[in-house]
Amino acid sequence: MKRPFFSILLPTKNRSEIVGDAIASALQQTFADFELVISDNDDSDTATANAVAKYSDPRIRYHRTTGKLPMHENWDNAFAHATGEHVLVLEDKMRLVPNALEPRAALPIH
Repeated sequence: MKRPFFSILLPTKNRSEIVGDAIASALQQTFADFELVISDNDDSDTATANAVAKYSDPRIRYHRTTGKLPMHENWDNAFAHATGEHVLVLEDKMRLVPNALEPRAALPIH
């Protein structure tokens, strides 16, 4: 199986009401060669899982933790599940503009 170009890591905890907007912003990318790795460290067993379940996209890779990880370990958990050549962290409170992953041409040197 071909590795995706990007792994977008989305570590989250107790933000089921906003994580959907972050997911949607990733899925709306014009550059589509990515996986979205969601590390759910929520105190609730179902809140974030239910928010993620609203999206049906094969690029989403959902991973549930114990809900007791410190923030840095939740980020590490997301990274451990990444398979892309390059990694981008998308916090649950952030949004990507639709062309955020597009390759940019090198700027001319003057």
